[in-house]
This record gives sequence, structure tokens and C-alpha cells, in this order.
Amino acid sequence: ELLSPSSINFRNNKDTRLYPTQSTLENFPEYIIITDTSLRGPCNRLAAYKNSTGVITATVMIDSILSARSGRDDAEKMREFLKEFHNAGGQYVLLAGDEAILPVRYAYHSSTSIEIALDRLQLCDLYFADLTGDWNADGDNVWGEPYCDDPDIIAELRVGRLPFNSSEEISAYVDKLIIYETNPGDGNPSYLEKAFFFSSDEMRDYSNGGQHGRIVQAYPDWFEIDTTLAVEASSGDDPNPYNVPAFQLIDDLSEGFGIVNIIAHGCHTAFEVRTSGYNNWPKSYFYSGDPGNDHGNFDSLAHNNRASLYYSLACDGAAFDKDQPPLNLSGYPLCSQLLALPSAGAVCLIGQSRWGWVGSSHYLQKTFFDSLFAHPELPVVDAVNAAKQKYYYYRDLIYGQNYLGDPTLRIYTSVPEQMKLTVEEIQSGLKVTVSCNESPVDSCLVTLSCDGDFIERVQTDIDGYGIFSSNLALGTQYTIAAVRVGYTVTRLSYTPSITTDVNSDENSLPASFVLSQNYPNPFNPTTSIEFHLPVPATVELAVFNVLGQQVATLAEGKKSPGSYTVTWDAIDQFGRKSGSGVYFYRLITDNFTRTRKMLLVR
Repeated sequence: ELLSPSSINFRNNKDTRLYPTQSTLENFPEYIIITDTSLRGPCNRLAAYKNSTGVITATVMIDSILSARSGRDDAEKMREFLKEFHNAGGQYVLLAGDEAILPVRYAYHSSTSIEIALDRLQLCDLYFADLTGDWNADGDNVWGEPYCDDPDIIAELRVGRLPFNSSEEISAYVDKLIIYETNPGDGNPSYLEKAFFFSSDEMRDYSNGGQHGRIVQAYPDWFEIDTTLAVEASSGDDPNPYNVPAFQLIDDLSEGFGIVNIIAHGCHTAFEVRTSGYNNWPKSYFYSGDPGNDHGNFDSLAHNNRASLYYSLACDGAAFDKDQPPLNLSGYPLCSQLLALPSAGAVCLIGQSRWGWVGSSHYLQKTFFDSLFAHPELPVVDAVNAAKQKYYYYRDLIYGQNYLGDPTLRIYTSVPEQMKLTVEEIQSGLKVTVSCNESPVDSCLVTLSCDGDFIERVQTDIDGYGIFSSNLALGTQYTIAAVRVGYTVTRLSYTPSITTDVNSDENSLPASFVLSQNYPNPFNPTTSIEFHLPVPATVELAVFNVLGQQVATLAEGKKSPGSYTVTWDAIDQFGRKSGSGVYFYRLITDNFTRTRKMLLVR
């Protein structure tokens, strides 16, 4: 079942192979989200958001994939589907579900003739990204053997996973991702240029200032880096370390860090902050369960929309399968907790599904950050793949290391600027202007969408201009979004309406500026607002809450004289439902300002 965009159809209900025609090829999905019906709602919301930002996205149900393909198991069937998707031009895949929702591939890093216990096999999403290698050439039940099989390790697709099995978890992640891209830090994005390091035990005592000291060298000069609070003191083998225990770090972490590094021993529910000697008791650690004395729990983080990239080399740091049968260990996986935390925690996480190694894991981590900072224009997952290609011979690490999060995500490696979007109706279409601090923003991708369906995208010229040529329906609300590296994603709602042309009979033009009372009022969930312009004017019609914070922009740009009607669906500028209460809407023109009050009742 391919839900969006509507112009893409499967050949028939029983065969879910993708066959774009010439007429639909231009709008064929670049990005697919694979999930099941229980998680459909929040996944569709993510697809709608990505469509609005210019990444053509569709949601596909796993049962429609498995029922129409052959393979030795469900993982192979899903990989066959991904080959078709890639051959049709697809680039990004989000596996929206853990092992209870979607197939997983367990791989083994060595060659063997005996059966391997599940806890010695690694969760390996690289299998779904590498589409040309033969991961089971010898036809046994062990996949990925370096000499008996023939995986090539090179990723043809950018693959991410959300290790969840509830819609509440995915919904919280989608909200967090949208805020991260559109308004990180709730308007205070300075935290993005800060990094935090956990470093303990043998890793803390490596030469060159510990493994954290080696990785810090990858960071640009403008980063503020904390390598004191959570670095074990006085040394990794100190029998009585005196760095602060985990629970005392919550307030510091809540201040916000763009990147958090975990260089420590761990398990699927925890990682260690300090231990006696090398990895001996007593210990202080972060734990996904009841923290108890000296321990910390990320549930205590402030919910202030300061989400981070987390990179962990701890054992089992991304072992999202260990809490369910057949392994059935107790405790909520720490990786799932960090990703599912509302308005806090991780916007993406790189970690090991089984072991990390004291002597070699940090090489991948250093290379990851070298690549990430060298190419901020590329998605995070590209840096993960770059490190794996460099250290392809570390099969015991690269098989088990997975990227958890949205595969299209580019993290901010510096504090982003905020763009301004204005819209002007012209004879040849809809003219958009993108600026920042009164200067034009060129090479910006601007996308037009409606109800989550992609319509058109243009790139701004040197003057910051772009023109949409699509025919728009009067009274229909559209979303326009601007995306460019180094800036937050900017979105606004636009509703075309009937206007009186400046050359029409002057008797039919409004005699004065007017901002009418919204109707209906009170309202739920939509209301209409009418305003009149007697002369050409540059206008801004915006909605504010009782604290004076801008909630949404309903109209902006140059307008011809005439009467206009816009609709507000009680969705804010970040795609969230606005709560019940009093709101104000204000019309500002060159020579007129008027504010009125309305009431939303959910």
C-alpha cells in the first residue's frame, strides 16, 4: 500500500512492485517509510512533513511487501523490494519499527560451520543498504560471513531505523524531529555548537589525552566542548574516582548539547559514568530503569526541545532487540528511550547492537566526525557509511553499528540562521522570495505542497526569487517551505483567494483597510479570516498566543487591492496542533495595523 503521493500507483493490489510511468517518474518517491498498520498514523505525518520540505516521501506497509515477494525469510523479501525501489531512483529508507514490527537481519562477522547463538549475532541494517552483495552465498543459516558469503559493505541506500513498537514513541520522535529542523531550542539554537563527552575506564586513559582527546580533534574551532564533567577523574583506573555521579549531570545535560559522545562500557539499558578501577564496582551509570542511588535516568532531562546527536561506542548501546523474546532481557533499551523522549534526548543515535571494542571502536567514531564536519550538506547517515567503508575490515564492528533516526536528517554543525519567506501573486504564477537579515538567499530549495502531498519545488536565484507555475485552487490551504544548509527550515501557510485586479472598476474595490472578525468564532478546528485592501500593499497576517508568541503566519507579501479570505486550521508553524484558548490575529500593512481576538475550543 503506497499512501503518498497519490500519483504513484502499484501495478495492482496483489503485486506491490513499484512501476513509475514516464508521467509520474519525476515525482517518484525518493524516500520511503516502511512500517505496519499499527504505526501508520505518525509515519504518515512524518511523510507529509518531508513532502512539504521537498523530499518526495511515501509510506509503505510491510505486509504488502512480504505478500508479493519471494525470499528465504522476511528480511530477504524486504531487501528484494528495496532493490526495486533503488532501481527506480529511490535514495532513503526509514525502517519504522523494531524487530517486533519489521524484519531484521542478524549477521555474523566471521566464517563458521556451526550454529551461532543469537546474542553473538549482530543486528545489521547494512544488509538493507548494501543491495549488490550476496550476504548468504553458501546458502546456510549464517549471513554475512566474510569468506563464505560475499557482502560488499558499500551502501547503495541511506537507511535509518526507529526502534519502536508503539505509535506514541514514533509520534514523540516525529514531533522532536520537526522542532529540531524548524526551531531548535525553541528559538535558542546556541546549544547546537556545544558537545559533551562521557569517557571512562580504559578508553579514558588512552594516549593523546584519552580516546575523547583523539575524537575532539575532529571538531571545528567554534565548538564549545565539555571534556571535564563526565570524564572519569582522576583516571580511568582510579579505585575511587571523584568525577560527579550520573544523577548530578542531568541539569548540565539539560542545558543542551548539539552532540553527545558516549565512550564507556555499557549494556542495552545503561552505560557507565565512573567505576572503581577498570569497570569494577561500585559504579555510577545512566540507566533506562529506576536509577537508584548515584545513577541517572534520561527521563529527568528538561523537555526544552534541545535534542542532540548521540554517538555511543558502548557495548549494546543500540541493542533494541534484547528486551523482547527470544533474548527477553529485562529493561527498556536505552537507545529507544533516548529517541522516544518527548522534546529531549536524541534526534538520532549511532550505536552498536552488540559489542564495541576498547582498542578499535574509537577509530570509527573519529572518522565519523571527520566526515560529518567536512560535509554538513550531507545526511548524518553518510558519515556513518563513510566510516564503515574506511574500516571495512572491522566486520565485528561495522555489522553491528546502526544509524537510528531519520535518514534524510542533516544535523546543524553551527548555529543556523532563520530565513524569511514572502509570497506574491504574479501573472505567471506564485512568486516566492527568500531572505535573511534583509539579504536574498540564493540556491534555496522552496517547496509547494498541500495536505502533505508534494506539488512542486523550485530553487531561488541570486536575488532570492523563485516562481511556482502550478495552478492553485482558490480557498485551498497550501504549505510553502524553504530549505538550505546553514538555515532552519522555514514554512508558511498560503491560501489563494479571489482578488479584484488593480485595473478593475474602482467602485468594486474596498474603500478602506479592514480586518474582519473571524468566522466561526469560537471555532474547532478551522476558522476563516477576511481582510480588505484598498490599494496595493505589503501585508503580514499572523496569529499570536496570549504570551505574544507568534504561532502561525497566514498571509505575507505584496498583495493587489481587493478582498482576501484565509483559513487557519489551528496548526502552528511547526506542524503541531494548537491547544484550546484565546488567540490574537494581527494584520500589518504599510499604513494600517489591526488586531482581533478569537477563541479555539478543542
